[in-house]
Amino acid sequence: MKMMPLKDTHQGIIDDLRDIAHFNSAELGERPETMPEWDAADLIEELMSALQKIADGAPNPEEIARKALDPFARMIHNYEAGSTGSG
Repeated sequence: MKMMPLKDTHQGIIDDLRDIAHFNSAELGERPETMPEWDAADLIEELMSALQKIADGAPNPEEIARKALDPFARMIHNYEAGSTGSG
Protein backbone atom coordinates (compact mmCIF):
# COMPACT_ATOMS: atom_id res chain seq x y z
CA MET A 1 0.00 0.00 0.00
CA LYS A 2 1.39 3.36 -1.04
CA MET A 3 1.11 6.07 1.62
CA MET A 4 -0.13 9.44 0.43
CA PRO A 5 1.83 12.46 1.69
CA LEU A 6 -0.12 14.66 4.07
CA LYS A 7 -0.33 18.36 3.28
CA ASP A 8 0.66 20.85 5.94
CA THR A 9 -2.63 22.74 6.27
CA HIS A 10 -5.63 21.75 8.36
CA GLN A 11 -7.85 21.40 5.31
CA GLY A 12 -5.10 19.54 3.45
CA ILE A 13 -4.82 17.00 6.24
CA ILE A 14 -8.61 16.61 6.35
CA ASP A 15 -8.72 16.11 2.58
CA ASP A 16 -5.89 13.57 2.70
CA LEU A 17 -7.57 11.62 5.51
CA ARG A 18 -10.79 11.46 3.51
CA ASP A 19 -8.84 10.31 0.41
CA ILE A 20 -7.16 7.59 2.48
CA ALA A 21 -10.57 6.55 3.86
CA HIS A 22 -11.90 6.24 0.30
CA PHE A 23 -8.88 4.17 -0.74
CA ASN A 24 -9.04 1.88 2.30
CA SER A 25 -12.80 1.45 2.09
CA ALA A 26 -12.54 0.36 -1.55
CA GLU A 27 -9.90 -2.20 -0.57
CA LEU A 28 -12.09 -3.52 2.26
CA GLY A 29 -15.47 -3.26 0.54
CA GLU A 30 -16.79 -0.81 3.14
CA ARG A 31 -18.22 2.71 3.06
CA PRO A 32 -15.62 5.49 3.50
CA GLU A 33 -17.55 6.87 6.49
CA THR A 34 -16.82 3.67 8.43
CA MET A 35 -13.05 4.11 8.22
CA PRO A 36 -11.06 5.51 11.16
CA GLU A 37 -9.43 8.06 8.83
CA TRP A 38 -12.88 9.52 8.13
CA ASP A 39 -13.53 9.73 11.87
CA ALA A 40 -10.19 11.50 12.34
CA ALA A 41 -11.09 14.04 9.64
CA ASP A 42 -14.46 14.66 11.34
CA LEU A 43 -12.75 15.17 14.68
CA ILE A 44 -10.25 17.65 13.22
CA GLU A 45 -13.11 19.58 11.60
CA GLU A 46 -15.00 19.68 14.90
CA LEU A 47 -11.94 20.87 16.82
CA MET A 48 -11.15 23.49 14.17
CA SER A 49 -14.72 24.77 14.37
CA ALA A 50 -14.46 25.07 18.15
CA LEU A 51 -11.13 26.86 17.91
CA GLN A 52 -12.53 29.25 15.30
CA LYS A 53 -15.45 30.14 17.57
CA ILE A 54 -13.01 30.84 20.40
CA ALA A 55 -10.74 32.87 18.12
CA ASP A 56 -13.75 34.88 16.94
CA GLY A 57 -14.40 35.92 20.54
CA ALA A 58 -17.24 33.65 21.58
CA PRO A 59 -18.51 34.69 25.01
CA ASN A 60 -18.06 31.20 26.50
CA PRO A 61 -14.65 29.88 25.34
CA GLU A 62 -14.19 27.55 28.30
CA GLU A 63 -17.52 25.84 27.64
CA ILE A 64 -16.74 25.52 23.92
CA ALA A 65 -13.39 23.93 24.75
CA ARG A 66 -14.88 21.57 27.33
CA LYS A 67 -17.55 20.42 24.90
CA ALA A 68 -15.03 19.96 22.07
CA LEU A 69 -12.75 17.86 24.28
CA ASP A 70 -15.48 15.75 25.90
CA PRO A 71 -15.56 12.35 24.15
CA PHE A 72 -18.97 11.54 25.64
CA ALA A 73 -20.47 14.74 24.24
CA ARG A 74 -18.99 13.89 20.84
CA MET A 75 -20.50 10.39 20.95
CA ILE A 76 -23.93 11.84 21.77
CA HIS A 77 -23.63 14.45 19.02
CA ASN A 78 -22.67 11.81 16.44
CA TYR A 79 -25.47 9.52 17.56
CA GLU A 80 -28.04 12.31 17.28
CA ALA A 81 -26.64 13.26 13.85
CA GLY A 82 -27.00 9.66 12.67
CA SER A 83 -23.27 9.07 12.24
CA THR A 84 -22.22 5.43 12.05
CA GLY A 85 -18.68 6.01 13.29
CA SER A 86 -15.97 3.45 12.71
CA GLY A 87 -17.00 0.80 15.17
